[in-house]
Amino acid sequence: MSLGDSLRSAPAVPPVVAAARRRDAYRRQLLGLGLALLVLAVLHHADHVIRGDVVVEQGLPEAWNHSGWPFQDAVTPFTASLLVYALILPGIAMNLAGRLAARWWATSAVVLLLVVGFVHFAPTDERESPSVILDTHAAGGDRLFGPLAVADLLLLVLALLAVLVVATRAARDDGRPDLPPL
Repeated sequence: MSLGDSLRSAPAVPPVVAAARRRDAYRRQLLGLGLALLVLAVLHHADHVIRGDVVVEQGLPEAWNHSGWPFQDAVTPFTASLLVYALILPGIAMNLAGRLAARWWATSAVVLLLVVGFVHFAPTDERESPSVILDTHAAGGDRLFGPLAVADLLLLVLALLAVLVVATRAARDDGRPDLPPL
């Protein structure tokens, strides 16, 4: 018997086992992406705090201050932005507990993409554009952290897009045909 014959005669993986393997692979991918999101979000919020201090210390335009409670006295949109962890941490916990949580991740990614997109890229007076990030760090005398902060923001957006793609594929593969293909 040749190698080809033995491979053809090998028992096929039962569909239930194959589905379980795909589900676990998606779960692990979402866990990794969720952990990456967590790190990027913490770095992004740390940048907000650092730049808020620079604005106060250097007397820069108050519109450039995108920090707030609990790091400054005022409750601001920054304070509300800390709720992103209420989306990221449960997803990670569900993945660690063995749940796929694809619909959780897909919904969370859409919400976070809308928030990040509006805050950082919408043409409003209140936006915190990449140029504001760069200018604030430069005004504080630091030309290294500005580009790193913008890179973190862009990586955050890319990670959210990756979560959305993987979560949507996982949900569709898991028997949710009502979701669009990605």
